[in-house]
Amino acid sequence: MSQSEPPGRRWTGAAVALVVVGLLFLVPSGLCTGFFGIMAVVGAFQQPENSSFSELGPVLVIGAPFILVGIVLLRVGLRARKPK
Repeated sequence: MSQSEPPGRRWTGAAVALVVVGLLFLVPSGLCTGFFGIMAVVGAFQQPENSSFSELGPVLVIGAPFILVGIVLLRVGLRARKPK
């Protein structure tokens, strides 16, 4: 008896390219935004007289669009796989 392959999805060149580009956007921008966001929060707690989170705004405004683009490209790449 031969076993049939379970239904799955096959990677195409376009799907691989979208996933790779999405990860190239997502990983560095997520790490950078996370690092500077944590530094902004730590800095706000270290200076109680200046305890506003005003430095967190620019970090999110600059970093969030790149993170969102990376997430969208990754999702599109994962959905672009063809069924077997």
